[in-house]
Amino acid sequence: IALSQAQPRMGFYQMLVFLVIIAVIVGGLVVGGSAGGAAANAPQALATKEVSVEATVQVTAPAAAATDTVEPRVYFISPVDGATVPTTFTVQMNADGLIVEPLGVARPGAGHFHILVDTSFIDAGTVIPSDAQHIHFGKGQTETELTLEAGDHTLRLQFADGLHRALEGDEYRDEITVKVEAGG
Repeated sequence: IALSQAQPRMGFYQMLVFLVIIAVIVGGLVVGGSAGGAAANAPQALATKEVSVEATVQVTAPAAAATDTVEPRVYFISPVDGATVPTTFTVQMNADGLIVEPLGVARPGAGHFHILVDTSFIDAGTVIPSDAQHIHFGKGQTETELTLEAGDHTLRLQFADGLHRALEGDEYRDEITVKVEAGG
């Protein structure tokens, strides 16, 4: 059978996955069939061989897929609201139903985080400024270290599109307060 040049060829990892799937199916038929039926009466000429396959597969779901099953929501993982923290502390952020990605292109269901320190949320559709109170995570980061002076502070998490424009709705915002210990 001659294949035309226009037909796509299977890449190495696609072929590897294909072969592993076939091996699992065939292995399942041999093992499953030996419990009864015609396969149980087949000659024992089949040899089994242990196969080890290591592969790393990175899958990036399209933006629409991320929003189909889970309602969008951004939130602080840590610290928790009301926590007492040292002067320098780790902040972890998360997003459900959204793709966290680097800045550059505005796509539905995707964007990146901004932490607003002791300042108000930015109106939807407005570009979030970049200064000491408006910290951008345009590389898609979900964790950072903050250093704040002793006292009470309000941290606001705001999600924005790939062009730093704040998104509309409370689901794209979270707010916590922390108490920074003196000398911590």
